[in-house]
Amino acid sequence: MKRPRALVTGASKGIGLALARGLATRGYDLLLSARSLAELESAAEAIRKEYSVQADVFPADLSIPSQVQSLVDYARDRFASELKILVNNAGYGMWGWFQTLPLEEQLRMLHVNVQAPLILSHAFLPILHQNGPSYILNISSSTAYQALPTMSVYAASKAFMVQMSRGLRQECQRQRLRVSVTCVSPGATKTNFIDRAGMEPLRKMSDAVGMTPEAVARVAIKAMLAGKTEVVPGLVNKMGAALARYLPKKVAETAAGNIYVKKLADSNRSN
Repeated sequence: MKRPRALVTGASKGIGLALARGLATRGYDLLLSARSLAELESAAEAIRKEYSVQADVFPADLSIPSQVQSLVDYARDRFASELKILVNNAGYGMWGWFQTLPLEEQLRMLHVNVQAPLILSHAFLPILHQNGPSYILNISSSTAYQALPTMSVYAASKAFMVQMSRGLRQECQRQRLRVSVTCVSPGATKTNFIDRAGMEPLRKMSDAVGMTPEAVARVAIKAMLAGKTEVVPGLVNKMGAALARYLPKKVAETAAGNIYVKKLADSNRSN
């Protein structure tokens, strides 16, 4: 008998790889997707050896809509009867003043952070329902809970993920679809996010409070399988999200923004 399978995007490193490994420990076969074929194959081979599960790979750049569709077609053609979990994890950020960050790259970021999860969720929701009980796990960010100057578009993209998750969860319940939707919003995590976002001046602060990808993955998988709506891992991050919810927006956003704006100004002066 075939085992249930999970599709994980952004699965070659960081939180995505930790999620893939966590699901493998629970007996799920995997379909791993990320940009780098070499990194995917390395991750898949290690998972196969350690956990004795199947781990297939499909390289895709989710900033390119045609490649998102190719991932959909591949998964649907080969694993439709097995798919029980969709993990929308792939995403990245950009740091800097809105008008100085290249528009084309901001649009690519939106394709990865917003459009790809939307397409994948839309494509696989009927399949997940048919195979239910099933799960969609969306990885957002603690930046979703307030506007964030110098990361305006990234924070907005993660707010989209939170709201789409909550709305889709309600739709599944109201239509009696056998799919549970969970959104997990990590704060600083010890991944390559800082490198890709160009946020080196914030590394020391991030390292001081950041969680490991494995810790985030444990919280995320536990929340998903428990059918929770929304989780912010880590005490510091929970406190920050709570303050963003209950403080006046201007106060919360000014406090959060001051950290990022000051670091950016310091960095520009040193350059």
